[in-house]
Amino acid sequence: GGNVAAFPLIRELFKECLLGGAYPTIIPSLDLEYLFFKYAKEHQLKFVSPFERFLVKDADIAIRISCEPNPKRLTNINPEKIGIVRASKKEIMEIFLRRMGEGKLKWVVLPYPINDQAQEAAMSLEEYEDFVFNSCLLDKKEP
Repeated sequence: GGNVAAFPLIRELFKECLLGGAYPTIIPSLDLEYLFFKYAKEHQLKFVSPFERFLVKDADIAIRISCEPNPKRLTNINPEKIGIVRASKKEIMEIFLRRMGEGKLKWVVLPYPINDQAQEAAMSLEEYEDFVFNSCLLDKKEP
């Protein structure tokens, strides 16, 4: 999954997954986290989606695209609410780590540079793209 700002990369990954014989499932991030933490009641904060549990138990590969237009969006959210969600996902994280350790789940987080991130880093978009490209060692045969 990833933010809709990364749609060009999401589209290409989707195509390559299909060409490789995979069954891709796209879970776009619509930047609803702020609304969730602002309005969710405790029982909603503690809820773990059966779909999320299914994905972590049955997926072979997980690709997350990091493309955050507003990294400070949760600054004014009560940290206790964020803690409740993290605690509720303990089992999910344990399954994820176990499957990863067993080699049953491969995963990667791909950064996708956007103007908002470049601005946060006090760079032009081109400078930030180069920074991300070089940081990920994408100029190497085996990054």
